[in-house]
Amino acid sequence: MDKIKAEILAALAAGDAARAKALLAEIHRAKAFHIGDYYVGIEGALEAVARLHAYHIALAALAAPPAGEGGVTGRDSELATKFSRALSACSRIAPPEGGGELDEFYRKVTNELNSLVESLCSRS
Repeated sequence: MDKIKAEILAALAAGDAARAKALLAEIHRAKAFHIGDYYVGIEGALEAVARLHAYHIALAALAAPPAGEGGVTGRDSELATKFSRALSACSRIAPPEGGGELDEFYRKVTNELNSLVESLCSRS
């Protein structure tokens, strides 16, 4: 997972939307396997899915069309916008609050997004 994170950080740092789109395909394949692991009860699978989903959101913030023009919606769109702002300001993202069963998942996603922001901002 460290290799893919390094590739994602490089694409984000370079603002390379074409590379971000290619990486999204890799993330989607990996996430499908980890979602299966989660449903059969493999330990650590939720964390892996959350990490990959954070990568998806970060890449989508660079490569996907804005919400309303297709692309991500709801919490993902909110987090993609927050990620872009946090990256511009080198600040942290607060997890979305919606109440519900996905709150723990989105806390993990937000933690990983913050890790990406910290990594990218430390390069400056």
